[in-house]
Amino acid sequence: AMASEEKPVVYTMENRPIVTCGGDQSLFSSIYQTLVQQLPKEAVEWRRSYGRPPKMINLEANFVAFKEDLLPKEGSKALLTFPFLHIFWTDCCESEVYKASTKEEITRWQSLLRAYNSPDWLVVLVENENRKKKQPIALPRTSIIDKIRNDFCNKQSDRCVVLTDPLRDSSKAQESWASFVAKLRTLLLMSFTRNLGRFEDDMRALREKRTHPSWSFCHYFMVQEELAFVFEMLKQYEDALVQYDELDALFTQYVVNFGAGDTADWLSSFRRPVSSWVGLALWRPIDMGKREAVQTGQASLLDLRSYLFSRQCTLLFFLQRPWEVAHRALELLHNSVLELRMLEIQMPVGAVDCWVYISCLEVLQRIETFCDTNQNDSFAAYAAGLRAYAREKLQGLGSLCGLMSPNGPDSEELNRTVDLLAGLRDDDEDSPSNINNPGKKLREALSSMEAYEKHYMELSEIAMGTYKHIGRIRSARLIGKDLAEYHMRKGEPQKAEAFLYDALKTYRDEGWTLPVTHTRKQIATCQKQLGNTTKYPRSRDLLASDLNLPVDERESYFKEILGSSGAEEHGGAGEILLPLEPVLQLSSVRFTPASALVNLNGTLVLQLVLVSRLPTSANSTAISIALAHEPRPGSTAATGAIGITPRYPDGRVVFPGNAATDLPVRRQLPALIDVCELREKGPQADAPLVSSGVVCRNSHMLLRRQDSNTSSGRGADVTREEASRSLRAAGVQLRPGKNTVTLSAVVTESGSFTLRQLCVQLGRVHLLSRRLYPPLQYDVYSQEPQLNLLPSHGAEPLLAGVPQELTVTVNTGCYPVRGGDALQLSLPAGLLILNSGKNTARISTDTGEELPDAVFTVSPSERIVSVNLPATPCYHTLRFSLRVACALPLAAAGGADGQDGAPADKVESRKAGGGAVIEADVLDQKISIDSPWSIYSTIVPLAFKVPFRTRHSLLTAGESLKMNRKFVQVCLSNMTEVAFVLRDHHLGDVTTPDGDDGCQSAQLKPVNPLSHNVVLGGQKMWFVWELLPTSPATPLRCHFSVGFWPEEGAPGSPSAGQHRYEFTLSDFKTLYVVLSEVRPPPGFDACRMGELCSLDVSITRLQRGGAATDEETPSSQLLYQVADNCSNWAVCGKSSGLVQPAPRPGTTHSLQLQLMPLFAGKLPLPDVRLARLLPSQDAPAPPSLHPDNGEASPDANTTVGTPFDTDSVRSRWSGGSAGSGGAALLGSSFPLVPRLQQFAAGQVYHASRAAQVLVLPAHDHSLLDVTAP
Repeated sequence: AMASEEKPVVYTMENRPIVTCGGDQSLFSSIYQTLVQQLPKEAVEWRRSYGRPPKMINLEANFVAFKEDLLPKEGSKALLTFPFLHIFWTDCCESEVYKASTKEEITRWQSLLRAYNSPDWLVVLVENENRKKKQPIALPRTSIIDKIRNDFCNKQSDRCVVLTDPLRDSSKAQESWASFVAKLRTLLLMSFTRNLGRFEDDMRALREKRTHPSWSFCHYFMVQEELAFVFEMLKQYEDALVQYDELDALFTQYVVNFGAGDTADWLSSFRRPVSSWVGLALWRPIDMGKREAVQTGQASLLDLRSYLFSRQCTLLFFLQRPWEVAHRALELLHNSVLELRMLEIQMPVGAVDCWVYISCLEVLQRIETFCDTNQNDSFAAYAAGLRAYAREKLQGLGSLCGLMSPNGPDSEELNRTVDLLAGLRDDDEDSPSNINNPGKKLREALSSMEAYEKHYMELSEIAMGTYKHIGRIRSARLIGKDLAEYHMRKGEPQKAEAFLYDALKTYRDEGWTLPVTHTRKQIATCQKQLGNTTKYPRSRDLLASDLNLPVDERESYFKEILGSSGAEEHGGAGEILLPLEPVLQLSSVRFTPASALVNLNGTLVLQLVLVSRLPTSANSTAISIALAHEPRPGSTAATGAIGITPRYPDGRVVFPGNAATDLPVRRQLPALIDVCELREKGPQADAPLVSSGVVCRNSHMLLRRQDSNTSSGRGADVTREEASRSLRAAGVQLRPGKNTVTLSAVVTESGSFTLRQLCVQLGRVHLLSRRLYPPLQYDVYSQEPQLNLLPSHGAEPLLAGVPQELTVTVNTGCYPVRGGDALQLSLPAGLLILNSGKNTARISTDTGEELPDAVFTVSPSERIVSVNLPATPCYHTLRFSLRVACALPLAAAGGADGQDGAPADKVESRKAGGGAVIEADVLDQKISIDSPWSIYSTIVPLAFKVPFRTRHSLLTAGESLKMNRKFVQVCLSNMTEVAFVLRDHHLGDVTTPDGDDGCQSAQLKPVNPLSHNVVLGGQKMWFVWELLPTSPATPLRCHFSVGFWPEEGAPGSPSAGQHRYEFTLSDFKTLYVVLSEVRPPPGFDACRMGELCSLDVSITRLQRGGAATDEETPSSQLLYQVADNCSNWAVCGKSSGLVQPAPRPGTTHSLQLQLMPLFAGKLPLPDVRLARLLPSQDAPAPPSLHPDNGEASPDANTTVGTPFDTDSVRSRWSGGSAGSGGAALLGSSFPLVPRLQQFAAGQVYHASRAAQVLVLPAHDHSLLDVTAP
């Protein structure tokens, strides 16, 4: 049969928009199948009114034959039976036929449409090429399609289309089909938009009239549901769901207003008593029975809610959101129960529980059949709430009907069960899941106790498993607690105990103290019924210390612990080991001494603060702490000795408020919560912002599951620590509240002791703590005696030659010093211990407490000094002082500088030479100390600083050409920070017979007055003596001495000392005087930079050579050299040459050289150096070093090289002395050559050394160099 002959089916899921077909029905039948297939093939964009977003839809249509009965009547609100488009089909190709019949048919068809106000129509002309070829060629604008457009489509030319060869498979036919289908989709969408907009306006106007007394919610419900049906027909399920949500919200608002006192007349129809509570029926897409009841106003509140929710569920399943069904179902059930109370609807007791139970199972069953495995996890969170709600209602029904009683239901409970079963009429026989029908399950559960237990246990286990699967452990354990109570009613305590322990853990973790107490009592009841002698004492222990219980109950539990039951349970003898907490809590521990360091054989005191939660006072047999001993090799070292930093402040350790109590366990949150901004846009490139929010990146750290083993809810068995050592106190009475217990003992072992476990003994009951945390330790040390010898003035150095004070410190340790014990001090040579008048020693304890002074004695001898110590107890400190003096040895010369030939007011010096006795500024001494407590000697190094450093100089003075006055200058430097007073300075010649007896030598005349002088720290003092002319030319060995003492001391005090210094003077007679003068060029008054000047040098001989050289041989000559070390002068021509020495004293030899000043200003004169040139046959053996001068003698600078010439001699001289290298060459196989011999310091006097010459700048003033004086 054709589709046009089929009657449309209303209110089914297969409804489609109706399109009527008029005209040639046989023509339409031939293309019907193709049209039905082509229309929904492509999606088309539907732009709706009121600014709603466009949507892409695939259109389908129900093509029916045109009848006048299908046209909508005036005021009709039915959209499902509304024809949205009317099509007239014709294949007329001849003008005569068109005029005769076709035109009249189209006219009659349009007349009916206008009569019923149907503006959506379309005329389709089907052309056949074969028939068209047989017709004569028509003139332009005379074709059939043109005539139809002129007759019927004057202003709507798009309402007439041509479909060419629809049954042929050609490109032209396909193009024609595509154009026709596109036009059909466009017209359908235009009709949808127009008619739905008009319908929504009418519906909106109807809703605005809801305040009128005659307004009916049921009528409005049918109108808006009609719109929802249309959206569902167009597969716009989201829009259809919005319509039902609006109806839900509107009805809910009316119920809320009713609860607030604002009633509506139509709401009274929903307040009639409910006689059926069969629950939801989601397996029907449209429950026509309930819909008809709503339409006629006969529906109850549960009927309306059931029908409305079933329609929402159907649309949610189409939208692939089954988890939202579970979520909405839970809200619906809770709201419906609340609405029943607000509307005061009469129902039998337990009927609501039946309706909720059946509805929960129906929703779960429907979702499970719809979802796959992946989607099951997504709605598990909502499904868990539904299962728990159903279990709760089933539990209520069991209590109401007596199915949870061990004796079974009574007559009243049976009558109540019959009434409930009457409301569960069996109207679901046609359900596709009749075997697992929720109503059938409930009827079966209410029929017998066995069936009830089966369904209740099964539902409870599934609910617990679902909660555990989604991580809601607390909810699962609360269900377990209900199961425990059920098993207790059934007389099955062995099954209830495990569930109670899990619930107890949850209450403890979350800090619910009262539920913890109640659950503990239930656990104790289970254990007592089971006769568990291991766990029941632990439960009694906890209940006896539970402050939430009344005092009489706590006392009964405590008496039961101490009574005969404990002895019977344990065979009448033996120990009962129970946890210490929370009966007793260790609050703090205080060590005495506070450092937790105890010396061997000393006393350790521990003060324990115990908080008792017992209801009454209890006499403790003993309180002990087990100790763990750890021997340490370092316990005898200094690290465990006196003065170590205390391990515990004030010796007190406070324990945190305890994990064994019923306080909540705090969740360890991460230190940082990492959040980021989230923005979501539509799929288009320029789509607007859809949603925004904040996302936590480390939510897995915040929401992670806690370790189930962190709590001690089950009360793990306590064990006694194995320890051979303990601290113990007997006969202690423990009162409720804080108690202070003192434990003391004398330690006899060294090492480290750790406090492991506290045990409180109450008769046979031993309350044992867990291992104490944080770990507490105290150390027992056996310190060996220690001896230290240090300067009394701290970091300041010891001074040689001055008495110094040393402090001796003896830490006795474990060795008691007895009277008569002595220290034997072995002293090196030059170190003495001075015996002071009063020898007292200070004694102090290890805590710093001072004891009365004691007396010690010093018994000196030649090299070993004995110090008799006073009696000193163990672990005390003995301190006393000793005065020592280090002898200051003789200081020998280390060298001096000197030059001879100077004016009377000028002073020059040279190194006079000499060996060294003091080679360093510090004298190292070592004292060896033998003690009675050790077989080994203690070596104490001491460093004494030499206070003075001495140097001497040889000075020449006198009139020109008579440089015959010689002076000796001695410089004394104070090398310390101490000021010294100097007196009785003396310089003598030890070569004379009276030089050793301390008398002043006749050859040396002092210049300084013999007075007291103070030399400050780091300062110098000079002393001068004149060598008398009668002094022989032979070397003089001089001895310098001076007395000194610290400025703070007295001259006659033991701190006074004497400093001695020796040196030797040789070749100190002046032989030559060199006088230099620079003259400007002729015609100039002064020298000018860059101009040649004359240097006049005169060498005058004063006397013949001394003992070292004797008289010059006739072949010896003088070598002179002019050098300028400051580079102020340029010597033009030869700068050196030979001069034959004058045969007689007073003879002068003159020289003239050319110089050029390089700078302007006052320039010092260049140096003129003299040396002897000895021939090879007269050369003596290489001279040795003068030990007293400390450097090579003048002969040591002799140079040996190639055969003599002036340039080679100049190069050798300017290159410095050859030193020992020259002596080595003299002994080699090279031929002998003339050699140079330097004059000794004081033999040549440079009279012009300090003179300066004024040099003017050059005439070119562009560059000016000036040397300042």
